[in-house]
Amino acid sequence: MIENGAYFHSAILLIAALIFLFLFKFRTYRDSIQVMVLIQILNAATALLTAYNYVLEGSHYIHYLWIFAALISLAVIPVFIQRHQ
Repeated sequence: MIENGAYFHSAILLIAALIFLFLFKFRTYRDSIQVMVLIQILNAATALLTAYNYVLEGSHYIHYLWIFAALISLAVIPVFIQRHQ
């Protein structure tokens, strides 16, 4: 069952998924550096939100992997910017 604020978590993930679908539907936005940065920021935010949800559930180690995934998503932003220039 959904509890402990998981409705909020689910709503945020659904909004992020809809934004991803909107951005990839239109070709003009697909190659934009701003879109790539926005996607990476949304990936990091959803990963951090998932990690937080696991912490609330009392998990022991899985939340560290989600935090690592968020850090990787943020770490590739300078790479996207450098390649675009």
